[in-house]
Amino acid sequence: MLSNAILRNEAASTLFLLRSFLTNKVPILLSRLSPSPMTASYALSQALLRTDASTLANPPPSLFDPYSHNTSTNPDMLFNTLVDLRQEFLFACALHGVVGEEDIQGIIGELPLGALPVAGKYDVGDLMNQCAMDPDRVERLLEEIEGVEGNSGAVVRTVVEVIIHHQSEKRIFIY
Repeated sequence: MLSNAILRNEAASTLFLLRSFLTNKVPILLSRLSPSPMTASYALSQALLRTDASTLANPPPSLFDPYSHNTSTNPDMLFNTLVDLRQEFLFACALHGVVGEEDIQGIIGELPLGALPVAGKYDVGDLMNQCAMDPDRVERLLEEIEGVEGNSGAVVRTVVEVIIHHQSEKRIFIY
């Protein structure tokens, strides 16, 4: 879908949503559907063989950012940094256990330039505890929602839980 959207010159906002869906939702779905990492690794390598690698391998980040044409707000435009959507997707899959990190090189046929997120896979319970100990953590989590590392689902769920918790505290004080 993303490769076709790029070829159709879809709006940057549409491309960003597709990219976010690819890295933040599809790996979670695959982790629940895949019987084993070996099966998923083979299926993903076959699927990526059928896509236009040149379209997904090196698009500039500005392609996904509606505000990117302003170099004062988007430093990537100055350096024309490239992204590899295949690697982003595969690292998100590795984060959720769909494939092993060591399988990524074999799937894409080259040495990956990225890595798994340093923080690893987020756990909503851990994030809730962090927010309870450090209220500023919510602000930092809000900044991570647009991330394309595979953790946005846990971030959003945590932020919603924090909001619900604060709303229930307010109701207690009202009565």
